[in-house]
Amino acid sequence: MANMTRGRDASAVLEVRGLTKRYGSFAAANDVSFRVYRGDVFGFLGPNGAGKSTTIGMLLGLIKPTAGEISLFGLPPSRHSEGLANVGGIIEAPAFYPYLSGRDNLRALAHLRPGTTRQRIDEVLDLVGLGEAATKKFGKYSLGMKQRLGIAWTLLHDPDLLILDEPTNGLDPAGMLEVRHLILSLAEQGKTIFVSSHLLHEIEQVCDRVAVIRRGEVIIEGDVDELLSQTERLIIRTPQLRDAAALLRGLPGVRDIEAADDLLRVDAPEVRPATLNAELVRAGIEVDELRRERASLESTFLEVTGDQWEGNAAA
Repeated sequence: MANMTRGRDASAVLEVRGLTKRYGSFAAANDVSFRVYRGDVFGFLGPNGAGKSTTIGMLLGLIKPTAGEISLFGLPPSRHSEGLANVGGIIEAPAFYPYLSGRDNLRALAHLRPGTTRQRIDEVLDLVGLGEAATKKFGKYSLGMKQRLGIAWTLLHDPDLLILDEPTNGLDPAGMLEVRHLILSLAEQGKTIFVSSHLLHEIEQVCDRVAVIRRGEVIIEGDVDELLSQTERLIIRTPQLRDAAALLRGLPGVRDIEAADDLLRVDAPEVRPATLNAELVRAGIEVDELRRERASLESTFLEVTGDQWEGNAAA
């Protein structure tokens, strides 16, 4: 997970209020609101078809909202296009000329970024780890390298905010790792990064804040650590399972207990583990193991919604 002390401050780089996009009676995005702060690696998480790409299209000025407001870098919504000058973005897989090298692809596109120098092209290639592969044809790149070249393109004008739509989609584990390391490296260099994904595990590893969108609506937003702590459990292993469960159920602050095999999963977020251990020992109950079980974003999602993660929902 990203380091919360990396350089984040309290100023909102991106603020979305009531953003809605309707196609007839269908709402692809419905009253979407969230904030991205300077220094965040912000995860925009949702199943396929949840409204992520529609929302990103509106953020980048490619789709006109039906309602709502977008503020970039503190500018009013009426100056959205001005704020976009300091944003780099990729929607889905980047497209390049397969017969040109990585460097020549960026040179061919550089006319879209007036003032881009050859030195800057080489700088961003080094930045994304493609310096040694700069002369290799794009068609010979691995999927991870292709995605990194796309990110290099977004960095040519040195934007403060990067918006990446499903940057690890379709990649093998090695490619995912490459892109994950790149995102964290860019964050360490002071970039604010907004990354969408349907992959819970990926977002959990790189993001320090997250918003979860489902069926066009944001249902969770907050710090990843705080969200995960809501479903954190204490694991207690004991040969006296029934006695331990009966005792713990009577203690203040214990909300729920699940028994499985020779262990208990205890939901008691406000109770110190040492307190539970002391109560068990005082009652003569042997404790073989007591540890925290870290929640996952998936379990948090299930806790909040009661739904399975619809990873294969319609696009």
